[in-house]
Formats: sequence, C-alpha cells, structure tokens
Amino acid sequence: MNPSTVFFGLPAMDPEKTESEKKTMNRRGMRTSMIAIGAAAALVLTGCGGGGGGSSSGSTTRGAITGFGSVWVNGIEFQTGSETHRKLLDTGEDHSGGVQDCTVLSVGMVVTVHHGDGDDHATEIEYEDNLQGAVQYLNTTDNTFEVLGQKVRFGGTTNIEHGPIGDGFVVEVSGLTASDNVIDATYIDVKLGESDEFEIKGYVYSVGIDNTFRLGPLPGVSTVTVDITGVTLQDIPGGVLAAGQFVEVKTRSLTTGSFPDAVIHATEVEGKKDIGHSEDHDDHDNHDNHENHS
Repeated sequence: MNPSTVFFGLPAMDPEKTESEKKTMNRRGMRTSMIAIGAAAALVLTGCGGGGGGSSSGSTTRGAITGFGSVWVNGIEFQTGSETHRKLLDTGEDHSGGVQDCTVLSVGMVVTVHHGDGDDHATEIEYEDNLQGAVQYLNTTDNTFEVLGQKVRFGGTTNIEHGPIGDGFVVEVSGLTASDNVIDATYIDVKLGESDEFEIKGYVYSVGIDNTFRLGPLPGVSTVTVDITGVTLQDIPGGVLAAGQFVEVKTRSLTTGSFPDAVIHATEVEGKKDIGHSEDHDDHDNHDNHENHS
C-alpha cells in the first residue's frame, strides 16, 4: 500500500546531539516531525527536564504540553524529578527515577498533572490518547481527516511525530474538542508498524435497543455509532451501558460511513477511569499558537 501523503514535517533537534548526529538524523528523517503550513514555525525543544523535587499531591492541572525544561502545561512550569511518575495509561508504562521528561512525553500530548496544593511540583503526570486508528477521508482543503468516525483537525501548531500522514496510515491522536465536536489535534504520532487493533475513547451519549450506542469525545456530545453485537462488556457497572459512562471501544475494522454518521463494529468495550477528558474543550477553536518554553 502506497497511500499519498499530504504534508511533511521539520525534524526537531535534540540539544544533546552533536552537529554531525543532527545532520544524519535530518537526512534519515526519522526524528520528531512538525506540520509546516504556510508560515507557521516549527516548535523547537531546547530542554528536557527531570531535575526538581516532589511534594504531596493535592491538585490536578490538565492541558497540552507546550515545552520542556521540566514540563510546561497551561503556562505553568511543573517541576519534575526522580519521584515523579510519568504514566502512559494506554500501555501501562510508569516511568520514574532519573528518566528525562522528553524521552517519555512529547509536546502536544494532553496530560493530567498531579501536584501539591499551591505548588508546581509534579508527583504524577498521566497521558492517555483520544484515539488510535487508520486515517480516512483526508481533506487537504480544511486540514481534517477521520479516525474511527471521529473527525480530527490539524494545523500549524500540531506536533506530528514520525510523519508524514496519508489515508490508511495508523495514527495516535491527542487533542481538545472544539465547539463543532471536531478534535483539534495538538499531538499526532504516525505509527511506523502495522496495527490491526484500533481504539477510541469517549462518553456514552445514548443507548439504543438494537445493540448500538452513540459515543462522543465529551459528555453530552454524539459523534459516532458503536455496534456491540456479540461483544462482552468489560468493567461496566452491572454490565449495563448508561449515558455519561467513559469507555474505550476497540475494533479491528474501519468504520462504515463518515462523521457524524459512521458506525464502529466493536470487538471490545471497556469501562475506563476518566482522568479529565471531560475538561478537554478547545476554547479557541482556531489552533492558537502554543507558547514555547526552554
């Protein structure tokens, strides 16, 4: 399969690499990529972080990572250190000790930061994607595509790793939901290997009588139909779906139809802990430029 690609990124350089290594990485094109659209500038990471201390956790902050040198979220620099747990919930990984933040996390990932009341010392940083699946209906006019029936929009500030993107490419998406129920992607990871299992997370909007339910990226939002014929529900209270539940839907096939009338034929539906996805509104709806920090 040789799907057409539509944009190419600019490699982001690791400040700890030599000039020779940087040139080699540039030629190979195997480093982090950024969308280059119009005159938008690529994000430049100049610090990796991982040197602060810890404190007791009492508050949470949620938002997209905008830089390193510790971890910047929502304009706040959260100090990280050996006691900070960096949890990738989709894979079950938990990184602490002397690990550098930028080797585990990436700019654009929407994360939940646990920290002490009134301080900026991160005790735990949780990351969980919105969805992962094959790109469909790529539209270069309005910079959108669909994954599992959910429309995704990208722009000059979307951090893309291992790009480019084309129809049929498997991608992991993290972002915020705009007022038109489209996910404004802040982070996209193009998967380099083949994958035959896709997943999407969201809130149950309504439950039908025909083994289907409607799913959306926010509570009270409906964007895709899920067919659960023959599927055993996992970790669902009483084994009964209800509006407002946060779930993960897995499938091995592409959706039929397109946004907002697509249908997912599920292979698995699992109740999940909501780490704050209900707060993931895009208040700007226009991909405002992220502030970069070093």
